[in-house]
Amino acid sequence: MTLFLSSIVATLFLGMVVAQAPSEWTCEPSYNYWCDCNCDPDCDIQPVCYCGKGYPPQACGIYIGRRFFLIQGFWDYFLHSDQQLTGSVPSAIAKFVSLRELRLDNNHLTGRIPSEIGMMSLTALDLSSNRLTGSIPSQIGMLSSLEMLVLDRNQLTGRLPSEIGMMSSLTSLWLSSNRLAGDVPSEIAIMSSLWDLRLGNNQLTTLPSEMGMMQSLYSLTLVNNQLTTLPSEIGMMQSLYRLYVSMI
Repeated sequence: MTLFLSSIVATLFLGMVVAQAPSEWTCEPSYNYWCDCNCDPDCDIQPVCYCGKGYPPQACGIYIGRRFFLIQGFWDYFLHSDQQLTGSVPSAIAKFVSLRELRLDNNHLTGRIPSEIGMMSLTALDLSSNRLTGSIPSQIGMLSSLEMLVLDRNQLTGRLPSEIGMMSSLTSLWLSSNRLAGDVPSEIAIMSSLWDLRLGNNQLTTLPSEMGMMQSLYSLTLVNNQLTTLPSEIGMMQSLYRLYVSMI
């Protein structure tokens, strides 16, 4: 099997092959390490590579910005923190249904969080410390197996979607240091497993009284928002040990 190192530099990272796309920003159809991978000629629009000659073809790799990442069908993680990645989170990432952990934190990613991410079976999603914009897609509530959602230190705007309450397995929800505004939806109280909720450094205005029902919540961060009062029902949170809050 031959790799053309003049156009692609491959490195091994956490058991996953990472390759640098050619400088002229084209797909590299000769890239076939580990599987017969043929790139879509429109790779800047559909940045996915497919394996083999069967039908339907199996996705085996993806472009993020100008970098190509090989993903084997049996891998359950995609861990690429601190890689100086640019571009957006491709919606085609949802094609890799075996993934359980998706971590792209501390990069330079821009654009919106793709709604297609709700079609995955993730247990951990970390997109923190990027430059993501737009609102949190309501489809994120479809991640019923998700245990950790970390989106802090981005530029996300809009309201928290009420569908967030559908994530019954979530234990950690970190949304601090964005530009989220408006009321916190009452559906957040349905998240019976939530242990750590971080909403600081946003523009949130109102907390729902239903938060008093969150008996598993241990730590709640609300500093630097637009809050003028707290619902008295917060006193009913029997497990709450840490409360960080400031008022205007």
